[in-house]
Amino acid sequence: MSLLTISLAVSEDKITYQAIENSPNKTILDKIDPELLVIYPAEQERYTITVFTDVFCPYCRKLHQNLNQFTDNGITVRFVPFPLTRDSNPVLESIWCAPKDQQQFLLDVGMLQMKFKAQSCDFPVIDEARKFSKELKVYGTPSIFLEDGRKVSGFMSPAEIIDGLEGRLNFDEWRPAHLRNQ
Repeated sequence: MSLLTISLAVSEDKITYQAIENSPNKTILDKIDPELLVIYPAEQERYTITVFTDVFCPYCRKLHQNLNQFTDNGITVRFVPFPLTRDSNPVLESIWCAPKDQQQFLLDVGMLQMKFKAQSCDFPVIDEARKFSKELKVYGTPSIFLEDGRKVSGFMSPAEIIDGLEGRLNFDEWRPAHLRNQ
């Protein structure tokens, strides 16, 4: 089955459509083990994004603070652990190794209140997640992947992601706010 998605490009007030076929990132995202995902489902899902995250990343925490804006607007958010430091490993591992019905709560507490109790588990969650992060060329957090496999590195507000998903913002030309005036 061939994957066909549409990428919008905006130039001179015209929207052009570019087909992206058989995205290798899409194939990799589809192979991620469900055990490596903490999922916040949208009640009326229209889109899904996958975010490589770390509890010690300030932009990841900022994204997490706005999580309801994603889910309320039909965007299911799938989180994958990506430790930036050695201190992150046991914290992320303890969240992802908890029973599925506790993972969202533990991730919320870790992200929003910076409280966590690190404990290890038998499943090599970090090693498994690293395999996917290497294939997807994830170097920092948050790294956001759209359903079609496109990668958006860095923090984007929920409004920007929604605008991009709905064709009002060109993800390929987007730059973080602090770089836009340079």
